Amino acid sequence: MYRRKGGFMLIIGLSILFIILNIIDVILTDKILLKGGLELNPIIKWLMSKVGDRWGYYKIFFITILCLSGVYYIHSDFSKLTIIILIIINIGYSYIIWNNWKESRKGK
Repeated sequence: MYRRKGGFMLIIGLSILFIILNIIDVILTDKILLKGGLELNPIIKWLMSKVGDRWGYYKIFFITILCLSGVYYIHSDFSKLTIIILIIINIGYSYIIWNNWKESRKGK
């Protein structure tokens, strides 16, 4: 039971990290767009065409609901694979943030 609880807390922490990375992504993407950059993600590009400047709120809302749903599901069916997947996702998203940060610094 202790391992399961510790693993569950790790999953919550990784989910919170994922939400924070998405917030940073929205901020950096807005900076890039204000400098004349383009959104390359077709899903986000579609969302932007539908809701305009409010796209970031919708993205964060969706990501938060996704994480909360995932945590609820995982609580009932814990798996070490889930932790590994969340770590890989966060590492990948960290690379996206790093790339967006570099793009947002261009032209200064």
